[in-house]
Amino acid sequence: MTRVYKISSILVVDDDEPTQIFMRDILRDAGYRVHVASDGDEAIELFRRISVDLMVTDIVMPDKEGIETICEIKDQYPATKIIAISGTKFYLDFAVPLGADCTFEKPFDIEVFLSTVQTLLQSA
Repeated sequence: MTRVYKISSILVVDDDEPTQIFMRDILRDAGYRVHVASDGDEAIELFRRISVDLMVTDIVMPDKEGIETICEIKDQYPATKIIAISGTKFYLDFAVPLGADCTFEKPFDIEVFLSTVQTLLQSA
């Protein structure tokens, strides 16, 4: 019998291109399918076209910021796991009560981050 393994799809939402590239590369190297968006509006549009298992979103972004994006994704796609990231802990305090599964303050430990991603995807 042949086993079919699903490759989890992760959406990284961040307006900072170097952060997008960094996150994309570490997640791809860990074996995930990764998509990127520059703000919440672009993220919502991607959700309409592709299947996403987990979203990693920055909080502070122009246009549609992370908190608003988290609320909208959880409302429309409640099974999606969400990790909120920010350089400011103050903003992260709002993320979990509004739908994020966990938060990371930048800079963060990559191994802990990847372990958290794996745990969240296994619980989906």
